[in-house]
Amino acid sequence: MAAGSTKYSGDAGQETLFEKANLGGIQVVFLIAMTLGLEAIVEGVYRYFISFIGLDKAVETRASIWFFAPVVAMLLLGLRFFWAVVNIRRYTENVSIELKNEADETRAIQIRERGSRAIVMVHMPILILHGFLYYTGARLVSDMLFSENAKHTVPVFIVFYSIFQLVNVGWVWLLIRRFKGHLKFSFHRETVWMTNNFVTSLLGLGLLIPFYLSVLSLEQTLFLACLVFIASSFVDLFKTAYHYLEGPER
Repeated sequence: MAAGSTKYSGDAGQETLFEKANLGGIQVVFLIAMTLGLEAIVEGVYRYFISFIGLDKAVETRASIWFFAPVVAMLLLGLRFFWAVVNIRRYTENVSIELKNEADETRAIQIRERGSRAIVMVHMPILILHGFLYYTGARLVSDMLFSENAKHTVPVFIVFYSIFQLVNVGWVWLLIRRFKGHLKFSFHRETVWMTNNFVTSLLGLGLLIPFYLSVLSLEQTLFLACLVFIASSFVDLFKTAYHYLEGPER
């Protein structure tokens, strides 16, 4: 085969394999974890409400109203991360495009093997990790509403939320670094996501310093950190709303 003369077609249907990769199972697992996380938050809010109005006398310890700030932060984060399944679909389609555009047989085989390993061994586990982390964070928030040790759980939540966002930054970077901003990845939206999550994570973690120096109270630290996290979600949704709706096929 002369280089550049025709497109490689040695393994029939391999482009279609990546275009229509069977990601349904892994996506279902991820969405179940996300849904269970949302259920945990709703259940915690419900328990707080019935305790507040006196219908549940068994609940003796109830956090202050300030602890609804992390509830809002986690709900908005869930709204953003439900679309994580689209990222992995875009990646598989980008591998398909690379194969269609590659004329060299050896190079095409390398693209196929590298793409397959990256999807199965890197991106699928990271997608599941996102679901696990969201569920864990949601349970943490739900428990915080009735925590007797709020002084310890507030820093844990801030650190956990920040690390979760940093994990997402690393994943988005892995997704786009190979395609260098072309094909079906846009440097605009991915740059917004990475920069936004990275900066707000550092700000959230930075608020722990004045807290441990006793400059900020527990409630002030929690409120300011959640204000940063909530603002991050609004910036994300405002700047890239269109890309959340466009789906993997664009």
